[in-house]
Amino acid sequence: MTTNAASPGAARPALARETVWETNAVRFVLAVAVCSLVPAAAFAPLVRWQDPSLPLVACFAAPAVVFAFAALIVLFAILGRPEMASFRRTLYRFELFEHGVELRDGHGAILGETANGSLRVVRCNVWFGQKMVAGARLEHRGGALLLLPNPSLAPWPGLPAVPFLAPYFSVADAVYTRVLTLAE
Repeated sequence: MTTNAASPGAARPALARETVWETNAVRFVLAVAVCSLVPAAAFAPLVRWQDPSLPLVACFAAPAVVFAFAALIVLFAILGRPEMASFRRTLYRFELFEHGVELRDGHGAILGETANGSLRVVRCNVWFGQKMVAGARLEHRGGALLLLPNPSLAPWPGLPAVPFLAPYFSVADAVYTRVLTLAE
């Protein structure tokens, strides 16, 4: 058995790999709660000591609100980092190869491939806020996924716009251009 990556039977590496994920809301809310309630419980006696006329609920609630806002800001800022993977749930994995595109679900099962025809790439225009932008729709047996170039491009002339309803992700302009070569 050979370990040479250049051997004829070796799989070629992906030219681009993207992951579409969403925030696991339960874990996120629990983290905010722990990061706000535990320090607030520790600071409540200090607040009560500073002003004994305050009710105990107010001594606890004021630090809890401050720590909750701080926790929200910090967690949103670091949510995309690799060590925060437990706060994310993978929806799709998109891989671009020389031979085409593969789309997988969050568990790694293949939803479609352009090489065998189970995935279609279609040019489309997308209503994005108050403007229409060019995009590509990856149609697979379970639905569709929108690819939007970053930075956004002018809409395709003559194509109707699709609503901005499907899951989407932004890709670099070079990846978007490469995917469009596979469009029907």
